Amino acid sequence: MYVNPTNNLNLFVTGVYEPLETEIMRSKVKEADTMLHIGANIGYYTVLCARLVGEGSSIRLRTRLGEFRLAQKECCDKRLPQCRPSSKSDLQ
Repeated sequence: MYVNPTNNLNLFVTGVYEPLETEIMRSKVKEADTMLHIGANIGYYTVLCARLVGEGSSIRLRTRLGEFRLAQKECCDKRLPQCRPSSKSDLQ
């Protein structure tokens, strides 16, 4: 996952952010579900859920341009068309 170096989420060390919450998402989100993730920060859960939903939709709304660009790169590079980042400016 692409991470802003100033963002301290411990992803560099463990590869997992909030292990308990990650496991809850894995157990609750199913294939073909639709997810709206508002205030997604760097998009950790958005990318996780995009992989889980398969042909469903995982949609993220961003507020900061820096993380929006990272999310675009992550979704494009990982070939996750169901992950559709948008910035705050897209909503206005």
